[in-house]
Amino acid sequence: KDGSVVLALWNYAPPVGTTASYTFGKPQGASKQFIVKVSHLAAGDHATVWRLGRHHGDVIRAFNAMGRPAYPSREQIEVLRQAAKLAAPRQQAVHDGTLRVDIPPQGLVVVVLH
Repeated sequence: KDGSVVLALWNYAPPVGTTASYTFGKPQGASKQFIVKVSHLAAGDHATVWRLGRHHGDVIRAFNAMGRPAYPSREQIEVLRQAAKLAAPRQQAVHDGTLRVDIPPQGLVVVVLH
């Protein structure tokens, strides 16, 4: 109702490994720049950007670092909860109706245009 537009941008990369269980490793592929063009934005409009990926809210990476325990301890569960938290969103300027977002392989970005 406030006129905001929400976008989800994902730089898909094929899974690492071919087995039924999750295989960890560095995602294959290159970073990509997404260029979003929107018309009818007012002067001063901006975007709020949240990131999720290998270095942002990545609980799998923390789980791997602790040796993938079958039964995590309470302390390990707390570490996983902290690792899963998203960082604060960034404010990004929209120039002439264009927003540019770089996303690494398997990265997910949620953008709110205000």
